Amino acid sequence: EHADAMTAIADACAARRALTEMMLAIADERFGEKARDLAPRPTTIASWVGYDLDGRTDISWSDAIALRLSEKAFQLGYYNRLAVEAEQAGAQGEAFAAFHSMLKEAGASAAEEADAFAQDLTGADAIVAAANKLTAPDARRLVSVKPLLERLDEAVGQTQGAAQFRLRVLRAEIKNAGLGAAHLHLRVNAAQVRNAVRADLGVDADVERFGRIAMERAAERAGAARARAVNFAAIHLERMTARRQLMLCAQILKHIDADAPIRFLIAECERPATVLATLYLAKHYGVHEKLDISPLFETPSALEQSGRFMEKLLAEPEYRAYAAMRERASIQIGYSDSGRFMGQAAAALAAERAQVLFARALDDAKLTGVDALVFCTHGESVGRGAHPAGLRARFEHVISPWARSRFARAGAGLIVETSFQGGDGFLHFAGAELSASMLACGVVLGLEELRPRGDDPFYADIAFSWDVYRRLKTWQEHVLDDHDHHDLLETFTPGLLVKTGSRRTKRPRADRPRGARAIRAIPHNATLQQLAFPINVAGGLGDAAQVDFDRFLEALTQSPRWRLVCQLAASGRAGLSLETLRAYASLFDPGLWTSRALKGARAGLVDETSADVAALLLESPLSAAFSRLASRVAPDIARLDELLEAAGMHDHEHDERLYALKTLHVLRIALLAHAIWLAARLPDFSPRNDVARSDVVGLVLNFDLNAACDIIDVAFPEADPEAGVLSGIEEPGEAFEADASGYPDIQRRIARPLREIAQLVGAIGVGIAHYYDAYG
Repeated sequence: EHADAMTAIADACAARRALTEMMLAIADERFGEKARDLAPRPTTIASWVGYDLDGRTDISWSDAIALRLSEKAFQLGYYNRLAVEAEQAGAQGEAFAAFHSMLKEAGASAAEEADAFAQDLTGADAIVAAANKLTAPDARRLVSVKPLLERLDEAVGQTQGAAQFRLRVLRAEIKNAGLGAAHLHLRVNAAQVRNAVRADLGVDADVERFGRIAMERAAERAGAARARAVNFAAIHLERMTARRQLMLCAQILKHIDADAPIRFLIAECERPATVLATLYLAKHYGVHEKLDISPLFETPSALEQSGRFMEKLLAEPEYRAYAAMRERASIQIGYSDSGRFMGQAAAALAAERAQVLFARALDDAKLTGVDALVFCTHGESVGRGAHPAGLRARFEHVISPWARSRFARAGAGLIVETSFQGGDGFLHFAGAELSASMLACGVVLGLEELRPRGDDPFYADIAFSWDVYRRLKTWQEHVLDDHDHHDLLETFTPGLLVKTGSRRTKRPRADRPRGARAIRAIPHNATLQQLAFPINVAGGLGDAAQVDFDRFLEALTQSPRWRLVCQLAASGRAGLSLETLRAYASLFDPGLWTSRALKGARAGLVDETSADVAALLLESPLSAAFSRLASRVAPDIARLDELLEAAGMHDHEHDERLYALKTLHVLRIALLAHAIWLAARLPDFSPRNDVARSDVVGLVLNFDLNAACDIIDVAFPEADPEAGVLSGIEEPGEAFEADASGYPDIQRRIARPLREIAQLVGAIGVGIAHYYDAYG
């Protein structure tokens, strides 16, 4: 994953360099020698691959150090290649030679240190050796780019023409990225922060109690915090994730890169006290001056309370002083959880409101010289791209021109970041040309004049817009809490999805929630797509338009904002097929299997297996549950179709693609039906490891075919595994020869066909995912 991310980052860096060259060339034309000291910063590039610990335990502190060192070596190698290009263009002189020598030596040192941390560090001796390698004096090591830039500035002054231009491009790149290929994002969740400070603050870590008292004590502790020295022994022994991550920041700043800021993202952050507690810990470890602490507003409640959250935070003297020192206040807006809990369309509107409230809070706080940094992560809608209607729509979906204008009106400088995640990210940055298009679109959009949108009905008639939003959100919440919807997710999620990443599919929760609340956003979204049921994208808008259909239709033709929201719903509708969902439901209908058995009987064939399946499913509620769910949402989808057709937004090209998608579903349903029939033919066997025949059939009914095959292989092996060991017995025995063969008939008739079906079902699943632009 990290290697793929680095490839994408390298392409993004090449695209940024191309933009930098363009800017410098234009500046030279217009300003001549005055442009010599210009170092454009068209965009920043950041990554959390290898550093995001929210919900995963497979990344150790040593992994993060090893990856950061490998990125440092990579970036110094990149700078060296640019220096060679400048040398080939004619760069020379004492300053350039000193710069180039320093660069090459620093690259060699970083590579050696990266190699030391890439070793197996499970033993104490290995940890000690790697730590001592990184912390021992080394004249070649660079921890800051300042010495490089000093030499480079001198070299620029001593050089002319094309060589100087190459050196100025290199200088801009170094100022943009520092000693890492990308800026660093570390991520934890709020519970990890609360657990880390509970004893220090003397408060209960329970979220409901982490309020005013915790905030007061966190502010007090932050004001009096004294920085403490950190070493790798302390990191290795620390068991609290938030503390360990901040210690990691300290070591990165001390030994790897002292210049580049580090983003510290806090997921599930619903209390301002959590931010102040993080600030206290950051001061405790001496990293607050380079750390941008950023609460993530993603759940519906967090988005709705975000304005008040930031008002309280910006009223705290400790936070105000911290924001003034950093010259920025940072937040993160997410779509994954909100897109699950209130649908993607409503989530987009809630996110926009949260951004506007942030601008208002900054305006009210009267903090001068403090920029607003808004990091908008994409979520689970179509693929991971948030909006499918082109790049402009994608960027305006996460932060609208109206929201950007609110920051301008508040007098706050605005820094917008957006994410390209998973396969979506790798695709959009798969090569220099694609990457250049991506970055250029973002830069151009950021430079456009923000025209007032007072004539947009979405903003002009806010009461009507608010009514539509609330009805849309309420409709999605009803689906979320629908027991039939719970059954659908719990039945299909384990079996239909290819395992991706290392985070658990299910969320570890003591209260045992059901449905969408029990699983993570990615598998939730993927499951709905696999069933041609992306209701979290398409659902609710048809019903919401009934607030006043004619008025909504009129607004839709005049409002760019409403049209963007409806385009998102239309993309979900293009991949939604209720008849496909009903077809999957039929697999659990005992009547289907009874009919199959009767057809066999009329043809003179005894199909006891189908009758057995029918008997197994007599008590199953699933067929009725899925059919009810399809019928429940059908009126909303019909109204959405009416709305899209009236607005001229129905994409008829999708009809042909939907036919191809349905063909894949037909094939898979036929394969799954045969898999169920094969599993039901399995003879009874003595329970192995507390697993019986009924469990195998149950796994197949959950479409977890590979797990079922694994059990069959243990219970009915092709050959007895002990036969070869005992074949040395010399006494003749015919019974031995017969029994030693195991169960080749069951393997041939049941196990091997099931394996083949499992492979085909998996391949079809990948094809279905690609229909929704869900890659990787």
